[in-house]
Amino acid sequence: GLLTVLGELHLSYNDLTGPIPTEIGLLTRLSVLMLSAQSNLRGKIPSEIGRLTKLTRLSADRNYLSGRIPSELSLLIRLRKLHLYDNLLTGNIIPEIGRLSNLDETWLSSNVLTGEIPTQIGFLTKLTYLSLDHNHLSTSIPSQIGRLTRLQQLHFWNNTISGSIPSEVGALIRLRDLWLTDNSLTGQIPAEFGLLSSLEWLDMENNMLSGRVPTVLGRLSLLYDMDLSNNKLTGSIPSDIFHLTSLTSLEIEYNQLSGQIPTQIGFLTNLLNLDVDNNSLTGWIPTEIGKLTELRDLDFDNTLLTGPIPLEIGHLTNLNEMEIWNTDLYGTIPPQLICDNEITKIIINCTDYGSDIQCACPGCVCVELP
Repeated sequence: GLLTVLGELHLSYNDLTGPIPTEIGLLTRLSVLMLSAQSNLRGKIPSEIGRLTKLTRLSADRNYLSGRIPSELSLLIRLRKLHLYDNLLTGNIIPEIGRLSNLDETWLSSNVLTGEIPTQIGFLTKLTYLSLDHNHLSTSIPSQIGRLTRLQQLHFWNNTISGSIPSEVGALIRLRDLWLTDNSLTGQIPAEFGLLSSLEWLDMENNMLSGRVPTVLGRLSLLYDMDLSNNKLTGSIPSDIFHLTSLTSLEIEYNQLSGQIPTQIGFLTNLLNLDVDNNSLTGWIPTEIGKLTELRDLDFDNTLLTGPIPLEIGHLTNLNEMEIWNTDLYGTIPPQLICDNEITKIIINCTDYGSDIQCACPGCVCVELP
């Protein structure tokens, strides 16, 4: 019928139900197919989709599509944007995806995909966005990822990816967001990360990364969020990190870091969130902490920090929460923090245990140590 001459079909944000009909393959002139966010679109992606060889955009995200990604999808060699996220797709990412050399966006996140990230992903050299997060992908990150030099966002978080991070990631010099959170990655953070000069967001928490925090991370001058928490990182916090003056969040808690907090911490005047708790940090809190006047959350708990609480903490009048329990700190919480301002709470020890922290205003709450 007349529908066979359609160039674009936009059906997103409706209440379509049932499967995608196999007759979709008759619309061979389609360049755009939009089926996003239906209320009850279910079933498999029909293999007949492979007949739509003029497609440049396929969006069927936020539905209830299930089954495997059909290999016939690889016939859509003009495809630039592939959006299949937030479905129930299963099976592997087809290795034939490497034939789609014109892709610049691939969003397959929030499905039930398993298996490995195919090495053929390295043929997609026009990619700017690659999102595979919230699946059950395993094995390791292929070194071929380094060929994707146009990438701006790389989201692999919340999978079961293991092995080390390939040094080839350092070739992704246009990368802005790198999210590797909630995997089983091991080994050291590659020194090549220092080459990622466009990086703004680096999240690698909840892995098993080990070794020292590389000093070269201090070269990432555009970085505003760094989360390395809940790994097995050791050694001291490199002072180079505190030259990243764009940082608004620094989370390195739940590691095995030792040594003192560098005085250069005072350079991070844009910082909103600082979490260094649950490490083996020693020494005093540097007085330069008082320069971080934008801070909202500050966590020093479960460390080996000692000495007096610096009066300069009283300059942090924007704080919402400060945790300093289970340390060897002592002294008086500056009253302007909790009596003169609207701080939510300061958490300290209920009992002494070698600490002697005085906090007289209602903003203080205490925790009982086991």
